[in-house]
Amino acid sequence: MTSFALQKQISPSKHLIVWNLEASGLNEELVQLLLIRDELHMEQDAMLVDIEDLTRHAESQQKHLAERTLSK
Repeated sequence: MTSFALQKQISPSKHLIVWNLEASGLNEELVQLLLIRDELHMEQDAMLVDIEDLTRHAESQQKHLAERTLSK
């Protein structure tokens, strides 16, 4: 087999290996970004629960204050 024929045969394999390595790196990056996204969603959900609790408490306090004002 000539050097050119061997190089021509190896070249697609090299490209495939490089492409697989690049894809693997991108997959790892995607996984990391998805983990960060999930963590941010959990933080957001916790904040929304806190806001809901604070809103209920404020509404309860406001109602209690209004009732005290009316009873005087």
